[in-house]
Amino acid sequence: MNSEQQLWGKEMDRIALRKNFDTTMNRLRARLKEGEVREDVVVLDGKGNVELMLHPHDRVLDQT
Repeated sequence: MNSEQQLWGKEMDRIALRKNFDTTMNRLRARLKEGEVREDVVVLDGKGNVELMLHPHDRVLDQT
C-alpha cells in the first residue's frame, strides 16, 4: 500500500479532494485575517505543498 492510499483510500476522488483542500485553505485564510495575520504567511508552492513564510520579525508561539 502506498502512502497515497493510506491517506485517501483506494477510491480517491481528486475533484472532491481539491474542493475540500480549497475549502480548508479558505477557512485558514479567513481565520488568519480575523487574527490580523498577514495574508502571505501561508503560501502554496504550486507543487502540492503548503509553506509557512516567516519574515525576520515574525514570531511563532507553539501551543501544542
